[in-house]
Amino acid sequence: MATPWPSIGYRLLQKLLLGFFRTFYLLEVRGLDHIPTDVPVIVAGNHVNPFDALILAACVPRRMRFVVWNRTFDKPVIGWLLRATGCIPINRDKPDLTAFRESLRWLASGNVLGIFPEGRYTDTGHLHELKPGTARIAMAARALVVPATLTGAYRAWPLRGAGSKMFPQPWKIAVTFHPPIQTADAQRTDAQELTQRIGDAINSTLEPAVRAEEKVERLVGQPPSHIRLYEWVMCLVLLTTGEWWAAIVAVTYFAYLLLDIYVVRQSALTRSLRNFSPALALASAYPSLLHVIGPPPHGMWIASYIGTSVWTAWMMISYCFRKYLQFQRLVRGLLLSVYACLLELMYVPSLARASFVVTVSLFTLAFDWAHNRERFWGAASVVGVPLVAAVVLESYPWRAVAANTLTVTLVFVYMRVFKFRAHDGRRI
Repeated sequence: MATPWPSIGYRLLQKLLLGFFRTFYLLEVRGLDHIPTDVPVIVAGNHVNPFDALILAACVPRRMRFVVWNRTFDKPVIGWLLRATGCIPINRDKPDLTAFRESLRWLASGNVLGIFPEGRYTDTGHLHELKPGTARIAMAARALVVPATLTGAYRAWPLRGAGSKMFPQPWKIAVTFHPPIQTADAQRTDAQELTQRIGDAINSTLEPAVRAEEKVERLVGQPPSHIRLYEWVMCLVLLTTGEWWAAIVAVTYFAYLLLDIYVVRQSALTRSLRNFSPALALASAYPSLLHVIGPPPHGMWIASYIGTSVWTAWMMISYCFRKYLQFQRLVRGLLLSVYACLLELMYVPSLARASFVVTVSLFTLAFDWAHNRERFWGAASVVGVPLVAAVVLESYPWRAVAANTLTVTLVFVYMRVFKFRAHDGRRI
């Protein structure tokens, strides 16, 4: 039988996986306190795709081994990883006493075992009928069973069914650990009842989430919006710079918008790309914009520039997955602030060159204060402190600060007065 990786290697793998899923899928973990720290536990989750075991292994603070279909071990690279991490092969076609005994041996040492009672990937996002093997192992080992529900994982990477995809796509994932189910006093005849309780616990969170995801999927698949005002302004601003590279970026960006509207089939990935595209276009035109926004930052402005860039990117990623309407507000306001600042710098040459950094920094601070006050102090430390230091130490004119503040204020007033229609029809 496979020998698990030593503790230090397993812990390192946990940290890497947790960082990956929290960064790219905004992984949210609920009910982690339901997992005991010193007794044998079976974590039984719904089975969606290869993410399932990786997410559970990353979240559960204790060492885990998983029961995995034996044919998976035949795959070249995946099979080696499964053996290296101590996974237990099981034959789904007939009773497998070897896997049963190895599972009992692992649980007898007070460890955590991961099992997916469905025995196969879902092809709809809903829970399939559960096999009784999980309940029988739990009763034989007198182990607690902690049902775990993974939501969003199917939309992130559907491997089965009509909407199956070869590669993952952006979607928020959450895992919920339910209260443990006692099995110490259960009898062999209670296996079916225990299996039903596990399924009911998983479905208590899964079904509402699947219905919500199906609604979002329908909204995401609707025809895309026409070219918005801030997208028109993007093209016009780039064209008015008089730089040939900026003009190429503007024409390319406009062509992309037409393709997205009339050719591309809409999905969560295309929606996300459309929302991030203005920022990508601005970044592509950066060399041509240097004569407008000035040379790259120096001195204390470097710290302010880096802090604002990192925090703005984090805001966009987190809002994109968690609060989509807020994300659209953020993109709209951020672009309006950038456009207003670019126009000021183009037509008011006496304005300080650092005005671009100051305006964007003030907008990110104001947006977090208005929409996510709990996170504001994080923004104040990452964005506000370097900004104040740069303004003071680099002798940035206070009249320019007042002009930048007025610009941000007008942007918020404009967003408040003039609403636009979001992808799902709501006006924001």
